Amino acid sequence: MLKKIFCLAFISSFTYADVITKEISLPWLESLPRSTAKDFYIWQYLDQDISPDEALIALSGSNRVNNNLFFRFAKKFEHDETYAVAQCMQASAKDLVNQDVDCIENGLSISKALSLDVDKLSIVSQKLKESYPTKATALEIINSPMPFARLSSASSDVFFEIFNKVSSDFRYLKLNYRLTSAILDKIKDKPQFNQTIKLIVTDTRLKNLQSSLLEIDDTTLNFESSFYLALNALNNGDMKELAIEYLNNASKKAYFKIDKDMVLFWKYLITNDETILQNLSESWDINIYSLYAMEKLNITPKNISFDVSINNKSENSILTQFDWIKIMDSTRNIDEEMLEYFQNTLSQHELPHLVFLKHRYHKHQKSFFITPYEQYLANQSLQRRTLIYAIARQESNFIPTSISTSFALGAMQIMPFLVNSLSKELGEDIYLEDMFDAQTNLKYANKHLDYLEPRLNHPLFISYAYNGGIGYTNRSILPLFKENLPYQPFMAMELISYDETKQYGKKVLANYIIYNNYLDKTKKLTISSLLEALH
Repeated sequence: MLKKIFCLAFISSFTYADVITKEISLPWLESLPRSTAKDFYIWQYLDQDISPDEALIALSGSNRVNNNLFFRFAKKFEHDETYAVAQCMQASAKDLVNQDVDCIENGLSISKALSLDVDKLSIVSQKLKESYPTKATALEIINSPMPFARLSSASSDVFFEIFNKVSSDFRYLKLNYRLTSAILDKIKDKPQFNQTIKLIVTDTRLKNLQSSLLEIDDTTLNFESSFYLALNALNNGDMKELAIEYLNNASKKAYFKIDKDMVLFWKYLITNDETILQNLSESWDINIYSLYAMEKLNITPKNISFDVSINNKSENSILTQFDWIKIMDSTRNIDEEMLEYFQNTLSQHELPHLVFLKHRYHKHQKSFFITPYEQYLANQSLQRRTLIYAIARQESNFIPTSISTSFALGAMQIMPFLVNSLSKELGEDIYLEDMFDAQTNLKYANKHLDYLEPRLNHPLFISYAYNGGIGYTNRSILPLFKENLPYQPFMAMELISYDETKQYGKKVLANYIIYNNYLDKTKKLTISSLLEALH
């Protein structure tokens, strides 16, 4: 049984000094369809003065219980064990040392354990030995003088528990040795090995580990691993033939069109084969790779539209947030008749919604680059308007009531903690729901971009920071672009460790180029010139 008492400050995931919460009723919550949007309102409801029973009823209607929801629920539910689990999950490594084994298991990750000294790690591993032997062994190994030697003889489960979960610095300082054939035979067919490959290839310091991956059989590996192995071959001796072999294998495994185009792009970089470039230029997917090929061959994309007509001239919104959720659920296989109905029914305010449906109807083989909310951006520079459109198209398709699973809000997907910070800077009291008003959302996004833009000076770097944070961008991304890597800056763009931020940057950059050349017809911006400015 979890210990019920130990001194921890139980803090909710976010605190808002200047953000006001609107009163939410339980009957209204219960009337909503299960969705990410409903989870957001449950999360706010759990911060109100409610009973344990009301908290349980609210949570039972959630779509997905993330930590934000669980921590607030645990505080309201007044159930000792639930509250203790939440405390354990939020506790520091030091606070966990003297707790029972279940609490330690719930709260002590391998990366968190690295902050403990040798004696405390020893205490924890001894405690866990009987109930959680895999984690106990992992802690013993990271606590040993030569962890790699111990890791070499460990089971595959223990190997992945350590290698895939320690910090990048620990991996570099303690585990950067060649993987023997015995180790590789033990781990190469396990699904977790795909993550191992990614961690090795995306950290340019791990040269010894990277040399272990050259000429590895990638038959059982996924698309990403085959692609990473190709990059690894290029980064370790510019082994072009081996890289092409891995790229060919990756192409067979690729599902998404952008991934197929990425493989073609890298084959072109390696070979300079114009037929590959021509093939890439014929892609229906508008992405940074196909745009590069079209630019090189002086081809204008044929499947891009900037103007979308909507027959209902009313400016008033006819859809609630939850009406739109129901429409999204019912139009997964939208046909021409359904599309025509929405084109005649939706108002001018719902232009982004119609464009979302048109993308679905065309199965994303036709791309629409609309420019809504122009009245709110009239006083902004061309560069800022271009950046706003590029980001909003990727973040939310311009749909003002969008909510992500992490509760990022509105057209520009602004996180609640950032709303709080920006509201203080602007001297405003604000409801989080105000972020669903496009004018307010863009005002706050512009304020945030006022901070990012002078510090990063390139749309690609700004997009990385907008998605992954300026700390991560400065610490982990910018140094990649300064390294002496082959095929720069493309190599740096592929080695970003956080997948979401990596893909986000590519898509925003493609949007930026298209919007810039649409909004400013006097001077064409090229991909080549933008990329040259990166190094």
